[in-house]
Amino acid sequence: MAPKPKSITDIPILSHPICALDFETTGLNKTNQDRAVEIALVRREPNGNIHAWSSLIKSPKSIPVESQKIHNISNAMILDAPSFQDIYPRIEQFLKDSILIAHHSPFDITFLKKECAFIQKPVPNTVAVLDTLTMARSFLNLPRNNLSSLSKRIGITPHNAHRAMSDARNALFLFLEIMTQYPKQDLTVRNVKEIIENRKPKGIWRNHIHRKVRLLVKKPQKIQIRYSSSAPERPLFQERIVTPIRIRDQYLEAFCELRQDKREFRISRIHSILELQSL
Repeated sequence: MAPKPKSITDIPILSHPICALDFETTGLNKTNQDRAVEIALVRREPNGNIHAWSSLIKSPKSIPVESQKIHNISNAMILDAPSFQDIYPRIEQFLKDSILIAHHSPFDITFLKKECAFIQKPVPNTVAVLDTLTMARSFLNLPRNNLSSLSKRIGITPHNAHRAMSDARNALFLFLEIMTQYPKQDLTVRNVKEIIENRKPKGIWRNHIHRKVRLLVKKPQKIQIRYSSSAPERPLFQERIVTPIRIRDQYLEAFCELRQDKREFRISRIHSILELQSL
């Protein structure tokens, strides 16, 4: 009997096309009231090649001054822009059979579905959707998770923040940074969704780390921790050899071998703990 073909969610993500999507809109209302005024798509092929495209979109709704101040798109700029109907074939080409990613994906997916519905076209076929905002909260758990802050944290200086191309590019680079920094290099969509679920405040992995930290405080020994650092001058992921001392609120106080002094590590940012009994 021939082996059963793998589900798409079990294929390593980086061996599949990935497409980052970002919309700029007349406002934040996801009902029919607000409309898209700009779209950007950045697609990464399995061989690493990246293709990018963006377009302003003619909108039947004018752009309020408040929204113009955010994305710097004026009503004059979209006056002669193509309609969503005009650019739909290009959107379909970019999104076809890709893993779609976006920062706060429910917002962008809602506008994609809404604009497709207005022109009576199907939503372009994608194989999965991953949200870089949810991923950042689960994988990194940094103090600020907006796209500009996260981009700066991974060493990208945001240019034209809140314009679609800048945001789509930064979402893709953030996604790739998380994927390559994570120890398991062949993460699948299923793996990512499991990690997100397990790293929720009451998830299996969070409970496991908290339980292990409590046990190690009772029986101190040298351990190696891998954690995500919020300090912009340091690598995003770091490994330290420490000896636990006590738990202070949400932090592990420990003696750090590198600094030769006591340091505090936020427990929710600790990704793994290795006991070093032989040291």
